[in-house]
Amino acid sequence: MNLIKKYRLIRGYTQIELSVRVGTTQSCIARWETGSRAPSVRNLAKLAIALGVPVEQLVDSIIYNK
Repeated sequence: MNLIKKYRLIRGYTQIELSVRVGTTQSCIARWETGSRAPSVRNLAKLAIALGVPVEQLVDSIIYNK
């Protein structure tokens, strides 16, 4: 399972709730979770804050497709 989705579910957020926290759309969250797109650096930082995880951890998951 993708780490973005894993941490979203741990936090109890829907894709819509996370998209509001990050300032993007639900479809962007879905694409990030499936790995069809990667978040921009700016959105990656917002995502890490919203999920309460280090940016490095999300970067590793994106690079290594975890």
